[in-house]
Amino acid sequence: MVNLTEKQARAMHNKIQDENGGPNVSKPGSNSVIRKSLAVDQDTYDMLQEICNEQGWTKIEALKRLIRTERDRIMDNEVISRP
Repeated sequence: MVNLTEKQARAMHNKIQDENGGPNVSKPGSNSVIRKSLAVDQDTYDMLQEICNEQGWTKIEALKRLIRTERDRIMDNEVISRP
């Protein structure tokens, strides 16, 4: 686990907001997507960054693709293994 000062945490938060296109809020009547926050340890974050650098994806794109792929794999296995 990485310990950050309040200033470092704020800077990281602002950088993530910039990468994601702004704060985690949606105005009423807008078509913007509501996003939820996730926290990962530093090693996982670094691996995600490596994937993004290699593939040219944003972190959101990478997470969506990886989660969708894993979900599909899990769901396919459940259907096969059920009686």
